[in-house]
Amino acid sequence: MHIDIRSLLFILTLATTIEWLAMLFVWLSRKTYPGFGLWTAGNAVFAAAFLLLGLRGIIPDFLSIILADILIIGAAVLHYEGTLRFRQWTSQRDFGIALLVIMAVTVLYFRYVDDNIRMRIITLSLLLAVIYGLVTLALLLELPSGRRTTYWLTASFFAIHSGFLLVRIVATALNPDIRDLFAPNWLQTLTFLLPLLTNILWTFCFLILNSERIEMELTVEIEGHRTAEETLAKSEEKYRLLMETLPLAVFVDTNGRIVYVNPAFVTLFKASAPDELIGARPSDFFHPDLIDKIERGRRIMQETMRPLPPLEINLRCLDESFITVVSTPMPILFQGQPSILTVLYDITARKRDEIELEKARKLLQFQAREIEELRANLAGQGIDP
Repeated sequence: MHIDIRSLLFILTLATTIEWLAMLFVWLSRKTYPGFGLWTAGNAVFAAAFLLLGLRGIIPDFLSIILADILIIGAAVLHYEGTLRFRQWTSQRDFGIALLVIMAVTVLYFRYVDDNIRMRIITLSLLLAVIYGLVTLALLLELPSGRRTTYWLTASFFAIHSGFLLVRIVATALNPDIRDLFAPNWLQTLTFLLPLLTNILWTFCFLILNSERIEMELTVEIEGHRTAEETLAKSEEKYRLLMETLPLAVFVDTNGRIVYVNPAFVTLFKASAPDELIGARPSDFFHPDLIDKIERGRRIMQETMRPLPPLEINLRCLDESFITVVSTPMPILFQGQPSILTVLYDITARKRDEIELEKARKLLQFQAREIEELRANLAGQGIDP
């Protein structure tokens, strides 16, 4: 008992349409890679071709024979081109167009010049076997590590279909009695049962291949983030060690609060531990007359993200003593937040020396004036000093 070929074609049309819709949904709603859209289009073209084949004898032969056979080759070419693009290989579009032209010329000749269904079957089967053989090679060459199983599985379905098509060519060539596409025999039945199975299987594999690439990229991205985080942590540790050993006082403030101080800063401000300074406002150490000027500069720095020029200022320490420093603030990211790092160079001793030198200079000038006045008075009295 043979299965009705026309009914089988309509079942194949329905199954291929469902496969196309499933892939279309993924293509429209999920991340896909180059080639997936062509695989999806290939299933759509297959569905249209099987529908036209199933309507043979009901619609004009140009649609059910000529267009249907061309669409079948077109669908296979889309699968091949999609595989090449998915593998990121060079497109063979011109080759695909040549196959379509060969199919069109051949089917037109063997329908309207020499109406020969056996030659149409042989030509169609041969071109499909060649295309599916190329798809098999495209899937198996240079297999990506970690995903070999899926590639082998997908390639095996195309290889099985290609191998059957070669058997069909031989069987058709040896059977001169083929007159009707819907003739109930084992070869015709298997010809349309096999695509029903392989289309489902390789559509499933297309979806898996796409998902595996997403998973692979996600894994690489996660590894990249992990490496970046480790590198950042190492860099932060190096900078922390640098700040800890730097002889210059350094502090970082975020949102107007001190969040980090190095040991030199603790010593400079006469604190016994960093906790005495963490959480304080930098403005707490400024002279009241400087607060507006400094806050204005900080706002400009945050807007332009450029460091301010060094500024000489007086600061009040925790023991209420005052120091003179050269302050160099600069914008940074600290623990992921916009912050300001400020380096302080203590010039208190130098300023003290400058003041002492200025006092000595003024004293010498005063003494020089007194000596000059005394000499003038003596000269006025006729005394030669």
